[in-house]
Amino acid sequence: MRTHLLMRTHLLILSLTMALLTAATGEAWGKGTETRTYTVARGESCWSIALKVYGKGEKYRLIHRFNNLGPLPHILKAGQKLRLPIGGAVPTARVSWLQKEVLAKAPSMLDWLEATRDMGLWKLYKVTTGKKSSAGIQFEDSSRLRMRERALLVIYGGAATQSRVNKRQGTDVMVERGTVRGGLASLDGDKELVVRTPAAEVRLRSTLSQIQVDEAQSSVVSVYDGKAQVAAQGAKVQVPAGYGTAVAKGKKPRKPRKLPVPPRWTADS
Repeated sequence: MRTHLLMRTHLLILSLTMALLTAATGEAWGKGTETRTYTVARGESCWSIALKVYGKGEKYRLIHRFNNLGPLPHILKAGQKLRLPIGGAVPTARVSWLQKEVLAKAPSMLDWLEATRDMGLWKLYKVTTGKKSSAGIQFEDSSRLRMRERALLVIYGGAATQSRVNKRQGTDVMVERGTVRGGLASLDGDKELVVRTPAAEVRLRSTLSQIQVDEAQSSVVSVYDGKAQVAAQGAKVQVPAGYGTAVAKGKKPRKPRKLPVPPRWTADS
């Protein structure tokens, strides 16, 4: 009788421990949890997929729980279909599209991963494009940026919502090199997109602007609609639509100048 009671006690303690571990790792999904189909890319593992989809490699247990992968080690094959539960933390941004060589790196990783379409990007994730490559980054609030070749972007903040009652941190990214183009989904409300560079901070209230960072880490800001505020070394300039400014690293932003009129093509051109 005593032995039976001890066994029941041990089983109860084990069950409680597993439940706490499940909750701590974010795995408290039931059988009715909504899932989506994920197609394995070449070279991917359960850890790298969990890092890409959920922001933490430790959540590979979710993949094990919802898929019958057999005994360890699990060798995944390109094209293999997995069931992944929908839930958990929402990424700050996603890779909406990409062309040619695009790599991403989580802050906890030493190596770069090959980026894929719809890849989740969390705080301090980096994305870089290679030669003749490009990528689209879409944020939680539908702001978007197009990265041109040899660009390097660091994700910092979350949704670009600023309420008079409850201010939240705006969408915040760092362009360390290269050229990005884009802006807000719309000019409605008080939303803004904060783009930092080695030389300046650019606060965009624009759906279409371009920011370039050259090898000397100087920045060129061009605004095609809406407006932008460019700040550096304690000085600020307001850049309206159709104007641009330049900022050398360690210097104040220059007075905005009117952008050149784009050429108009005719049938004879």
